[in-house]
Amino acid sequence: MRLPVHGPNRQRLPQGEYMTRCIAAPCMDRKKPCIVVSSDFKAEIGDVAGAEIQNKLFWLYEEDWPVLISNTASSALALIGTYRQTFKRQGISKANVYDRVVQPPLKYKEKRICDYVQARTGKPYEYFRQHPLEFDKTLRDDVWGDIQKLKLGCDFILSTFIGGDPFIFWMDGDTCEVHRDENFLAMGSGAPVATSVLCFR
Repeated sequence: MRLPVHGPNRQRLPQGEYMTRCIAAPCMDRKKPCIVVSSDFKAEIGDVAGAEIQNKLFWLYEEDWPVLISNTASSALALIGTYRQTFKRQGISKANVYDRVVQPPLKYKEKRICDYVQARTGKPYEYFRQHPLEFDKTLRDDVWGDIQKLKLGCDFILSTFIGGDPFIFWMDGDTCEVHRDENFLAMGSGAPVATSVLCFR
């Protein structure tokens, strides 16, 4: 089923900045189920982030499984790469889709942890974990503390149809948790405003 795409969409703020928002919502078009995905382009005047004007809509597989990204583009694109490498579409069902959608973010976070530990200690993560006394206590405590605070650096909305029904998921880059909503999902700096308007409608 075709998933219509609408954008760009920008709301001007009084300070001369643009509000970033990405929205995905199921709807009916001529009695057929659809998912509408809407994204904007980030443009913050007077801020370094203004250089990050970019597209926020991607596809995991051609025009199937549209992905909306928010926050750091490099992290989001790396996460998309992890999805393309590890996500299994074959045999997907309403019963197992959540378990499959949640695995790539966890694998990506594990990779970020391994890369970080290797950069800080010069040793693989497993070695660092199994031989803690070989490292200075201050370094050890710092690394463990940073691991606990490590975030993915991006948010992610993934949409598709399964058995003719729309499914939309939001991956929270702060907690690495995946949430599903049957009505709509919004993310970005404009998400609170978008959520309020959509709830009212």
